[in-house]
Amino acid sequence: MALHTNVGLGDFILMEKITMEEFVKNLKLRHEARQIYTYIGDVCVSVNPYTTLDIYGMDMVNQYKGREIFERPPHIFAIADAAYKSMRRNGKDTCIVISGESGSGKTEASKVIMRYIAKVTNVAQQDDIERVKDVLLQ
Repeated sequence: MALHTNVGLGDFILMEKITMEEFVKNLKLRHEARQIYTYIGDVCVSVNPYTTLDIYGMDMVNQYKGREIFERPPHIFAIADAAYKSMRRNGKDTCIVISGESGSGKTEASKVIMRYIAKVTNVAQQDDIERVKDVLLQ
């Protein structure tokens, strides 16, 4: 489902012709349709919508919780869930690299990821999640 969404390609790996022009064209097409996330394999590219989108509620959390990354359309929740599952499965710390220019939404992406992890974590661990979130986002 994530590979062919209703607007553009959900994964740049599937591009027939890989050029900067086609890359940007696909991002623009998806952005205009408010599909701000696109994969390049297991990397998630996001485009700041500069507006509030209703794509982070509990209904979306439930759609991505416990799923494999490519089972649903591209979303930051899929990346967060994959990292969380890896951490739980391997018993080791993991990280998500968020990069971009100033004003591109890195801090917001961090907050979204921490909120997602807090929502999928059991109640006993949520205090630790909130403490870590507060430290990271200060």
